[in-house]
Amino acid sequence: MNNWFALNMGMDYANLSGQAPFNEGLTENDPFSFSNDIFEFFAKTEFMLPMLSRSPFDIYGFAGIGVFFSDARVFNANDRLLENSVDYSQVQPVIPMGFGFSYRLPNSLRIGYEFGWRNTIFHYLDGVQMTQDNYDNYFFNNLKISFGF
Repeated sequence: MNNWFALNMGMDYANLSGQAPFNEGLTENDPFSFSNDIFEFFAKTEFMLPMLSRSPFDIYGFAGIGVFFSDARVFNANDRLLENSVDYSQVQPVIPMGFGFSYRLPNSLRIGYEFGWRNTIFHYLDGVQMTQDNYDNYFFNNLKISFGF
């Protein structure tokens, strides 16, 4: 939009996986593992540091809104897929926040790195709800190539 602000729209993909020794929500407190493919679509506003506005390097912070598609699969200790007993939507809202830096090339391309935290209002990124109080969150580390208009 100008030397200080940019609007960024895009898509990210991640595969989350992990394991836990037990969960009270599962029968017999079995150990479990999970895998989750996340597809996120977002619109973010980037705020560039003014002191670098004449430089080809940009350091910026960002915040935005988006939605993500979550496909969590939970497995027992024998790697058998467990049935999901909770009905929830696989499409959820997300608030991306973070910071990054990039280098502007002469042909309107930017290459860079971005670290972002995703705040959700969702309990089932790992396929189970561990607590009533805290929502699940996730992070992205991105190598980024973008084109400016």
